[in-house]
Amino acid sequence: MREGLYTLIGLAFFCGAALYLCPEGGARRVLTLLCTAVLAASVLSALGELDYGSLTRLEARFNSAEAEITQSGRERGDRLRLLLFEERAERYLGEKADALGLTLLEARIEAVQTEEGELRPYAASIRVTGAEESAEALCILLRDELKIPVERQAWRVNE
Repeated sequence: MREGLYTLIGLAFFCGAALYLCPEGGARRVLTLLCTAVLAASVLSALGELDYGSLTRLEARFNSAEAEITQSGRERGDRLRLLLFEERAERYLGEKADALGLTLLEARIEAVQTEEGELRPYAASIRVTGAEESAEALCILLRDELKIPVERQAWRVNE
């Protein structure tokens, strides 16, 4: 391929020099047609030397890399979506704790993706300071609003 390119460049210089030296008139028009034909033949002969087998292998490698990159991007997107969902649930939990008069020291909401692709809260780990009654109210809120059963809630209450 590289040799074909060098040949084309050499022929282009040669044709350019010949056209520069050729006087105006019929001879120059014939030389222009001849140079065009020579350059076109050089390009077409270089195309005939292409190794189509290696091009096919290269295309297969690119397709494989594309599939790999697409899958990786999809997985990262799913992971980011899950992290964002968990962060929003934790922020929501903090707002509810504040409304109940609790100080939320630590909150960790674990989410899972359903078969339909929806994200759902699965478990919670919470550390708060405040009244025991308010903590129980927050526990019920987690159970009723976020659908996290009491069995999957880990609590530490400091009064």
